[in-house]
Amino acid sequence: MMQRPHPDSHELDDWPLYGPKDSEIGSSVGQLAYGHGLRLVEIEAIIAQALRERIARENARQT
Repeated sequence: MMQRPHPDSHELDDWPLYGPKDSEIGSSVGQLAYGHGLRLVEIEAIIAQALRERIARENARQT
């Protein structure tokens, strides 16, 4: 995939290493893990599925 310039490119490059800046995301992950017993791999699958669905919607709007 060809990357276009993006105003958040530095943050996007660092995101896999440092994670999100939004504390609500960390809190939600904690609630699912500690409060509901989900494993991190399960939580990451939820996040990945939500992102795939959003990408599909965005792609559908562009066609």
